[in-house]
Amino acid sequence: MKILFSPAKTFKEGIIDSNIFSFKDKTIKIIDIISSWDKKEFINNFKISDKIYDEVYNYYHLFTENPAYKVYSLYNGQSFISLDFESLNAEARDYIFDNVVILDALYGILKFNDSIKKYRLDYNTKNINPKELWVDEFNNALSNVIILSLASEEFTSLIKSNNLYRLSFVDMINGKRRKISVTNKQMRGKLLRLIALNGIDCIDKLPNNIDGYRKIINGKEIEYIKE
Repeated sequence: MKILFSPAKTFKEGIIDSNIFSFKDKTIKIIDIISSWDKKEFINNFKISDKIYDEVYNYYHLFTENPAYKVYSLYNGQSFISLDFESLNAEARDYIFDNVVILDALYGILKFNDSIKKYRLDYNTKNINPKELWVDEFNNALSNVIILSLASEEFTSLIKSNNLYRLSFVDMINGKRRKISVTNKQMRGKLLRLIALNGIDCIDKLPNNIDGYRKIINGKEIEYIKE
């Protein structure tokens, strides 16, 4: 079973990888395209303010000089905070290294022990189409395996497979179903932590309950519901 996880848009000061290595040709192609944009295009295509323009500009124009960091130590979104990778034991870390993949718009398929540089890019960035560059590679790499998606739909929708299971957390509020974005990010991190600590290797072994949420499976849709 392979597990999909979303990248994060926020970073912390991670563990620097001082090794010399090369990135994929598609990554370099994207960097070259973005580096050719002028200031107006940067602001428009990334939908950013003048305040962070210099930061994003330097991600690309100083890419070669910028340090690289281990994935698990750099991302700082809600899912990664809840996962708390650094506090896991060695066996759980190895489980994540071997079984979890991130479908990233700049770097393609990432594993937690890969190294990346700080960046800003998603599949909705204007005037560039990372999805077209990566989607075949993603699907070829994940063919003929069971896939559990703990990623948001932006990333899950890239995979076209009959073996794909979507998973979400649902809160029942005043009798209405609500999938709260921040809650889903946090709970997916907690669930991945539990999966890794217990070496869960198939859908049937997923916990029936977690933090007051009860598991319901309907075909390839898995929901954890809190009444």
